[in-house]
Amino acid sequence: KIHFVNESPVNLIKRLREENGKGIWICGGANLIQQLVREDMIDCYYITIIPIILGSGIRLFGNADQAIKLRLLKTQSYNSMTDLVYIRR
Repeated sequence: KIHFVNESPVNLIKRLREENGKGIWICGGANLIQQLVREDMIDCYYITIIPIILGSGIRLFGNADQAIKLRLLKTQSYNSMTDLVYIRR
C-alpha cells in the first residue's frame, strides 16, 4: 500500500513504530533524509546512483553531526543506474 500523509516525517515514523507491522519504507530527497538522519531514524539506506553530472545542488546528507558507519548489503545495476543498499553497522 502507498499512503500520502500531511505530518512531519519524524512524527510519522514515531507513530508508525508504535503500530503492528514490519518495515517502514519512506521515499524522498535530501530534505527528508537530513531530517531523519538528525533524529537517528534510518536503519537501511537504499541509494540509487543516476549517471547525470549536475554541477551543483543539494547535498544528500547535508552536514551530519557525526559519522554513521554503514555496511554494503547489496548492489544492482539496470538501465545505466545502480542501486546500493546499506545497513547500519
